[in-house]
Parts: sequence; structure tokens; C-alpha cells
Amino acid sequence: MIDVCLSADRVVRHMQAWRLLTSSLFHTGGIHLLFNMVALLQVGVPLERLLGSVQLSWLVATLSVLSNCLYVGLALAAGLPPLGWSQPSFQCVLGFSGVLFGLIVVHAEVAHIASYSLFGAVTIPARAYPWLLLAACQLMVPHVSFLGHLSGLLVGQALALGLLRLAMPSPATVATLESWSVVQRWGLPSSDPGATLRAMPDAGVAGAHLLPISTASHGGGLLEGLWQPYPPALRQSRG
Repeated sequence: MIDVCLSADRVVRHMQAWRLLTSSLFHTGGIHLLFNMVALLQVGVPLERLLGSVQLSWLVATLSVLSNCLYVGLALAAGLPPLGWSQPSFQCVLGFSGVLFGLIVVHAEVAHIASYSLFGAVTIPARAYPWLLLAACQLMVPHVSFLGHLSGLLVGQALALGLLRLAMPSPATVATLESWSVVQRWGLPSSDPGATLRAMPDAGVAGAHLLPISTASHGGGLLEGLWQPYPPALRQSRG
């Protein structure tokens, strides 16, 4: 595990740039991996139906590299005066959580989710939800990386604001990649030919193009409930 951890000091001193990608793919153990993959299932399935497999894969890779680059920068800055905190630059960070925070922000933007309702009692604005989740993770889960989660959230915010459009594939590139036989066989196309990440936030990706989860065909039985985008306690309200 240590060989793929992201450490600002190690990346900069030894130029081990591959850690900017590999650190997001490895986890500290089975429980860590399980929690992140359940979270990915909840936010990734509706995003893949809306954007397609090509754009979702591109988005995950972009979030991974850019959020880890930002983490390295923040960790190094924490060691400079006047802060003088040397510890963050030597921390070993790994896991998919930072990418998940970015995906949550992007999903709320492209699906036009205005708020979340928790147990039908508390309404949380969609823009505040990832920040509250960041605080909750920090308070409830020991030894999590605040800088790692914050970096993913900030990169997701930049994507949602359209500040990183040039990092997103053009419609022509998406169409070309989706025409590949391997993508047509194993992947999903975007539900709307005009729904591209590069369109955020001007055109937006209309939430109306996203089929209701209850009408999607995934087969029945015990596995059907796993395809719900959020737990029953957390409902979405589109604006």
C-alpha cells in the first residue's frame, strides 16, 4: 500500500507523478474499499446513465489527477510560513473519497438537483450538502484526510462552475469514443447527444433527460434495491 500512497513530499522530491492517479485506486483495507464503492454505486450509476460511460470515465480520471495535484499543493503550502505545518506534506493519503466528493458536486449540477431531503424532515440545499458531508466525515470517521476530501470537493466545484471546461472532452471527441466497438458493447452512451460536461454550467444537462430510477430495467430480486441512486432516507428535489 505504501508504494502507491500520495505524499506531497515524495511526489515533489522524487517526481513520482504516477501517484497522482494510483493513490485514488488503492485503499487501506476491505472496509475502506467497500464504503467507497457503495458510495460510487450511488452517485456513479445515475451519472453514467446521464453522461455515458466515456464521459464518466473521463470525469473520474480528471477528478483523480486534478484533486491530487491540488492536494499536493495544499499540503506543501501548509508547511510554508506563516502556517509552518510540516505534517501534511509527509502524510500518506490514498483512496477514492476525494473523487467521490467531486462526483457529488458534478452530479448535483448536471441533474439540476436543488436540495436533498433527509428522512423527510430536514431539507439540505444541494450546494451545502457536500460541505456538510465533509464536516460529518471529519467528525465521525477517524484518520480521514481533510485535505484529500477538500481537494476533491474544490475541483468538483470548479467543474460545476465551468472553470475547467478545457479539461473536458468535446462533443466530437465523445461521439468518436462512443463509436468504438468496445464502448458500444460494454458501455453506455449519453442519454442526450447534447449532454456534455463541457456545456456546464451554461446549457446544463437537463435533469428531464434522466430516466426515473424506478422505471429503469436492471432485473428484479434482491439486487434491484442496490441500483437506487441514494438511500431511501435521502431524496432528491430537482429545481
